Amino acid sequence: MAFPIIASTATTSDASGTATPVTMPAGIVAGNLLVVLVAHGKAALSVPVGGGWEPLVETPFDAGGVSDLSLTIYGKIAVGADTCSLVSTGEETVAVALRITGHGVNDIDTIARDFARATSPPP
Repeated sequence: MAFPIIASTATTSDASGTATPVTMPAGIVAGNLLVVLVAHGKAALSVPVGGGWEPLVETPFDAGGVSDLSLTIYGKIAVGADTCSLVSTGEETVAVALRITGHGVNDIDTIARDFARATSPPP
């Protein structure tokens, strides 16, 4: 049985509030799980341009007494030449992209459902 491994990472930061191309991790091949964690101001953040990205989690958080931040996580199954570009409304954006191998996931909807289940309280 294979275990998930973070095979490579890349970081991006931008203070302009315009379209920000996210630096993707090295070595992406079809079938890798790609996850982009984005810390940004609470202003709107667009779904990534680049196709196939699914929002997994969006949550506000406090960081060192600063309460106007949000963490948004997007994911997709790689097709091989994957790109990602984010647009925030006049806010600084910091992103970490992960390439995960050995994950055993066939479609990103499975992960989206699991994230939703894990972050929602029971009725």
